[in-house]
Amino acid sequence: MSWDTELTALTTRIAGPLFTRPEPRQAFADLVRALLADVPRKNSWQLADHIGHATANRFEHLLDRAKWDVDALRDEV
Repeated sequence: MSWDTELTALTTRIAGPLFTRPEPRQAFADLVRALLADVPRKNSWQLADHIGHATANRFEHLLDRAKWDVDALRDEV
């Protein structure tokens, strides 16, 4: 299996139980992919730009306002 396929499978498995809506699931997958990328500054704007988002709103919403269980993520990882 390729790196991309493995990463997609991992983020799908982890995000499935954490988020009820597809938007935060996708934002989570995009954020993980961006964090693993060769981006010199790992802030929400730089990461969003790397992924191709016009703004950092998706990442900022995920990290600040979205409802999800941080402890469940920690336990899974």
